[in-house]
Amino acid sequence: MELTSAEIISIVSMLVAIIAVTISFFNLREMKQARIESVRANINVSFSYIKEISSWEIVIKNFGNSSGVLKNIIVNPALDTTKILTASNHEFRPLTEITNLFLAPGQQVSARFPFEDYPDKEFDITLCYKTLGKVYTENYKIDLAFYDNIGYVIFSDRKSNASLEDLLGEISTNIAWLSRKF
Repeated sequence: MELTSAEIISIVSMLVAIIAVTISFFNLREMKQARIESVRANINVSFSYIKEISSWEIVIKNFGNSSGVLKNIIVNPALDTTKILTASNHEFRPLTEITNLFLAPGQQVSARFPFEDYPDKEFDITLCYKTLGKVYTENYKIDLAFYDNIGYVIFSDRKSNASLEDLLGEISTNIAWLSRKF
C-alpha cells in the first residue's frame, strides 16, 4: 500500500502541528515561571558598614516586587552576643533571630551589631521566606574580613554642591577609617 502525495502532506502537516503545540506548551510554561520569578519577593540579609558611627548593621531587605514573610534566618556560626568584646550589655538579641517578619516590596529593617568588636568574620547564611504561596530557601556566605582587604571604599555619593566644610569632614572620616585598617 503506497501513500499518495496528499496523504504524505497530511501526515507531515499533522507532525508539524504536534511539534508546534509541544514547543508552544514548553514556551508558555517557561514564560509563566519567568513571570513568577520577576514578581516574587526577593528577601536578603546583608551586613552593612555605617561610616558615620564607624560600626556595622544587619540589614534585612525585600528587593522583590511582591510582599513576603521571612520565616527564619540561620547564621552559622550563630551570632552570640557574649562574644562581643567591648559590650557591657550582652542581653540584646540580634536581628537575625527575628521570625515571621512581613516585608513589603522595597521595605527593609536594620539593627546595629558591633561586628568591629566581634571575633567571627565569615558567616554562612540560610534564610527561608514565603511569597506568592511558595516557600524559598536561599544559602550564601558573607565574609566581613573581605572589607579589611579593601584600601578605600566610597560609602556615600559625591554631591557636586557640597560645601568645603562637608568635603573636609568626609576626607577626615575616610582618613580615620583608613587608619583603622593599617
